[in-house]
Amino acid sequence: MKKLNILIVVLGMLGAFAHGIKIEDQELFGCYKEEEGSLDLRLLNRRGVRFTAKDIKAIVKFCLENGVERLCFGLSISIPGVKRIPELFIHPNLIMILNLNYSNIGDEGVRKLSEVLKGNNTLTVLDLYSNKIGDKGAEFIAEILMANTTLKELDLGYNRIGDDGMKLISESLIVNTTLEVFNLDHNRINDEAIVSLRDALNDGGTLTSLNLSDNPIGDENAKKFSEVLVINSTLTDLNLSQAKIGAEGAKSIAETLMVNQTLTSLDLRENSIGNEGAKWISKALNENSTLVKLCLFHNIIRAAGAKFIAEALKVNSTLTDLCLSWNHLFDAGTIWISEALMVNTTLTRLILRQNRICAAGTKELCKALEKNTTLTVLHLDGNPIWIEAALGISESLAKNTTLTDIKCPNLESVPEQ
Repeated sequence: MKKLNILIVVLGMLGAFAHGIKIEDQELFGCYKEEEGSLDLRLLNRRGVRFTAKDIKAIVKFCLENGVERLCFGLSISIPGVKRIPELFIHPNLIMILNLNYSNIGDEGVRKLSEVLKGNNTLTVLDLYSNKIGDKGAEFIAEILMANTTLKELDLGYNRIGDDGMKLISESLIVNTTLEVFNLDHNRINDEAIVSLRDALNDGGTLTSLNLSDNPIGDENAKKFSEVLVINSTLTDLNLSQAKIGAEGAKSIAETLMVNQTLTSLDLRENSIGNEGAKWISKALNENSTLVKLCLFHNIIRAAGAKFIAEALKVNSTLTDLCLSWNHLFDAGTIWISEALMVNTTLTRLILRQNRICAAGTKELCKALEKNTTLTVLHLDGNPIWIEAALGISESLAKNTTLTDIKCPNLESVPEQ
């Protein structure tokens, strides 16, 4: 009999009724996929009803008897239900993945969790996205991180954690030796919270992926936090999208990228770095030798900014994935990018959606596609590329030997040759 080694508990529906449901083995077999070793209780389709502790006991028993490896609850949770969360850990050494997103467990629910997770030695993933967790709840999260030695991924996105709570969590990160992926998007992180997090990461740790998107960071705090990229040697994936970062913030980030040797992915989407910020990021690309993925989606970058990026692409030998969608490149900026594609030998994915690229820009892209031998993905959807220009793309594709994924307006309307 195989031990249940993965338990995914999804507690995402609100407004639960006060009564439970009686689960029959026959119903459980209807949710069971033996070939995958998974039991998905969302297939019961019983919205508005929460599982009782008795139900959970029956489900765990079924998993043990049938060698289930993945268990997914579609469990509504009410205030009384929050108090029952620790009952999921009656059988320790079973749960590896716990998903409680959109459950509104609040600070009290986190306190209940901390009571059992501090001594847990199997949990590797904890998802608490959108749970109305504030600074008090962050205190209990910190206690978990201080004591737990197996947790690798933690999602605290879309909560209410501010400076005080982040300070406590940061202190726990200095002690923690296992956490690798940390999501803090859409909280209240700025000022003191940024400094405490930076200091924690400068002290080492194990984090490889950090998401700070949709926090009011701003240029000054971006400057403070970017210092971590000079000292930290573990972080490979950094998300600073929707963080109110402008040209000055981009300059600070770029200056640290020039010496950083570990970051491979940087997401700056939906900021406002503009042409000046693009100039600084381009300077970083001239020096940096590790970054492979860069997202500059929706950053008010115009043709002049595209020229800076294009010049960097001519010499950069590591970047493989670049997104410039929803900027203002127009034909002029696209022409600069096209010239770079003729000599660049590493870029494999280029996203240029919604850039007002017309016939002139498309014409130069066609020339680039006939010479480029590395690009495999090119997305041009959302641009006013009419049938004549699409015909040119089609003809260039006949000569290109690497492009496998292209999205272009009117391309499907081009008659086959």
